[in-house]
Amino acid sequence: IKWDEINKVINVNEPEYIDLISPGGSVSDTSMNVVYSKFPVFTWNADNCSSCQMYIRVCEFNPSNHSSPAEAINDIANLPNVENNSYYAINDNSNTFQYPTDAGDLHPGKVYVWQIRKDIVTTSGTEQLLSNIMAFKIKDFSSNQNNSDNLESSSPVAMLLRNLIGDDLTNSIFG
Repeated sequence: IKWDEINKVINVNEPEYIDLISPGGSVSDTSMNVVYSKFPVFTWNADNCSSCQMYIRVCEFNPSNHSSPAEAINDIANLPNVENNSYYAINDNSNTFQYPTDAGDLHPGKVYVWQIRKDIVTTSGTEQLLSNIMAFKIKDFSSNQNNSDNLESSSPVAMLLRNLIGDDLTNSIFG
């Protein structure tokens, strides 16, 4: 074997992104970021990384206590339900996670923020990559609303119907 004739290609990839998909959006307008369950399913896109560990953090956003989503995400968490700045480990490599039943309760009518953290094991230690922060609101079915909102609050399917055919047609059909 001639050592000067051996070629070997080594691909080095560094995980670069985490894009949150749902639930959520801006904390300033949660009307389009409503969740109909106290156990939402979180979804995101991230580049593949076999040696990475994923984590999630969910916190209540209270406008009287928090001036920004970042301030809320660094406050007391609902998930993990401990009083420190830790994140909840997601044990698989999927890009979805359902809020666990044994975590802190998510209450109807309240706004929550969430963030994903990816720990990347490197030869120089562990690096952390944080996603942006998204907000969502848990639907409050107990609130009194006018008739045009009652169809929307009755079920996610009814809200989908309203979105598909529009408010005018929905109101004319269902009153």
